[in-house]
Amino acid sequence: MAAHLVKRCSCLLREATHLAPALAPVGQLQFARVAHKTLTSSATSPSSCSPNFLKLLEKEPVFTPYPEQQEVDQLIKKATRPEELLELLGGGHSLHHNHGALILIQLSRLLSQKPQDKALLLEDRRFQQLLHLVSSQVTSVWHGTLVKLLRSLYALALPKTTRELQSVEQEVRWRLRRLKYKHLAFLVESCAASMQTRYSHELLAELLVHLERRWTEIEDSRTVVAIMVKAGHLSELLMTRLEDKCLELVEHFSPEELRKVLVTLAAQSRRSVPLLRAISYHLVQKPFPLTKGTLLDLAYAYGRLSFHQTQACQRLAADLLPLMPSLTPGEVARCATSFAFLKWLNVPLFEAFVQHILRRAPDVTVAHLCSVLLAFARLNFRPEHEDQFFSLVRERLGPALASLEPALQVDVVWALCVLQRVQEAELQAILDPRFHTRFVGATSPKDRSTFQKLLHINATAQLEHPEYRGPLLPTTATAPAPSARDQKVTLLQQELREALQALLGSANRGSFDVATQRRGAARR
Repeated sequence: MAAHLVKRCSCLLREATHLAPALAPVGQLQFARVAHKTLTSSATSPSSCSPNFLKLLEKEPVFTPYPEQQEVDQLIKKATRPEELLELLGGGHSLHHNHGALILIQLSRLLSQKPQDKALLLEDRRFQQLLHLVSSQVTSVWHGTLVKLLRSLYALALPKTTRELQSVEQEVRWRLRRLKYKHLAFLVESCAASMQTRYSHELLAELLVHLERRWTEIEDSRTVVAIMVKAGHLSELLMTRLEDKCLELVEHFSPEELRKVLVTLAAQSRRSVPLLRAISYHLVQKPFPLTKGTLLDLAYAYGRLSFHQTQACQRLAADLLPLMPSLTPGEVARCATSFAFLKWLNVPLFEAFVQHILRRAPDVTVAHLCSVLLAFARLNFRPEHEDQFFSLVRERLGPALASLEPALQVDVVWALCVLQRVQEAELQAILDPRFHTRFVGATSPKDRSTFQKLLHINATAQLEHPEYRGPLLPTTATAPAPSARDQKVTLLQQELREALQALLGSANRGSFDVATQRRGAARR
């Protein structure tokens, strides 16, 4: 707006010079009067402008047009060695204000795969001359070239205190308000990681503010996904805005963009139900093909966010079944774990998992078997060929069980208890006081979860294995912890307690107000 106003005033002043007499002082006074009158009437009545004014305004450009392609532009594009670019500085070429920046951008591209040459380049006298040239002309560099220049300087690993780098960063900060949103998106996509870890935190903060304020300017799905992946975790407000924009553009998302959005939400544990529902709807309705990697990532994201959408899960399972021969044992374990977290069992798919593990037994590691076993336990899934499967489990896990981490040992034996395949030796190893003491009275959430599984194992040894003679958890460890006395009891809780006491017939047969890990005071 300011540039347009300045241009308009200059055009009016030029016209006034043609109307005013020249040379004499009186002429100068008349010139001033005419100019003032012309400016005043033009500001109050746009229609009062003469046709000459309008033609002049149409012919006068507001910005300097981009220079036409020159021979040096082709030399920069075709250069294959840094030496060819540095020779352009002293070759008698006519370099305009963008050429220095373009040479630096091309240098970073050529050296992107040669990190050992970057240190030598920084010491080159011609490179220092190039930096000085760019710094002196940075105010004339075009917007698109400027943001690429900053990315290139970061890629060349210039020291943070380099004066030329600070000059470019400052110029970018001054221009943030004028940059198009696509330039802001390019900056955050290509430079956010460098700004956060090594370079200007102030520039990154201002960039995020502009992205937050101008989020309505996003017009395409690629931009919103790229910003969400690169900068969504840096700003809670920006992430919320991007989720709203995703809801608006989700129907235009490709399978890869759907995958990136879901994985980003899972990485940040953001359970945005409206967005997850919209993604699931388009995932089910659109017949686009999904690759193996996309299917595995989608299953992981749904499992991580505990978002159970039956139709989407059915689509994932149906698309995974034909791809089963191409899965590795690690991918099978990962997929089984994802569906287990969803508490969703597709019997044909899990039977295919078992057959795949049995066929690829030599390639299956102990870690893979542990993951699959825990997934089966969470879903209480017992395969059709369970004898063959558990024979493989005994063969691979038996010798290695004692060498696993203590928490993982508890997980494995707990899974065997759930699937009714635990043996006495395994119970004795886990319930040995020298083993379980580390988990009794634990305060961390992970250790408390492990202790809950120890209680399950202890109950299995007592109730499902009459021949088992010990050891067991101490009575003090299995006694229910009392809840807070000042906890308010609702009418429903009171009636439920009375009904349970009447059903059990004796207070010794049940424990009430037991503080559990997830639900506070519970009945057992």
